[in-house]
Amino acid sequence: MKSGLGSLELTPARLRLILIVALLLALGAQVLVTAIGQRFLAYSSVSVTEAVTLASSSQETLDSLSRADDHLTEKRATVDRATRILAGENYQAQIIRDITRYAEQTGIHVRGFSFQSGESITDENSTSIPNTATETVTLSLETPVDYATILRFVKLAEGNLLQLNLQSLNLSSGASDTPDGPSNAVNAPTLTFELYRKS
Repeated sequence: MKSGLGSLELTPARLRLILIVALLLALGAQVLVTAIGQRFLAYSSVSVTEAVTLASSSQETLDSLSRADDHLTEKRATVDRATRILAGENYQAQIIRDITRYAEQTGIHVRGFSFQSGESITDENSTSIPNTATETVTLSLETPVDYATILRFVKLAEGNLLQLNLQSLNLSSGASDTPDGPSNAVNAPTLTFELYRKS
């Protein structure tokens, strides 16, 4: 079998050599493609792992924020009430209105109000509670007043949203006994309440 190319005769030995070289080249190409693909997959898997971790932590954060929002929504009335417990800017006018209303309900006559600023509040561990201070309000009352009436008035005042706490009560015996029996009247010239306000 002679061809026009001269001495390039395909003999079984040459054909085997060409097939072996082609097979080795194909095998080398496959190893090279596999190595490059493995490096690409390793690089991709790192970025995918980082993305999955970030998505997982973001989902946990989102879930946590969602639970907190649901909890605040559930407890909205409590949150609103807590913000109103501390007296705000117009607390003196509010206290005067509330105490006047309680006095009218119980029949007590308030002659005057006196406000005095206190110190910043500290808790049991002597840690200051930020932006919170105490205030005292002293009431001058017309006397004599029935003892049960004062108790009803104090109960109403202490049930106030601004949490008025009775700090001191100045009582002395009032009118003498009547022909119908002993008198419950007392002289109560002053009552002092403490409250918490934003400082």
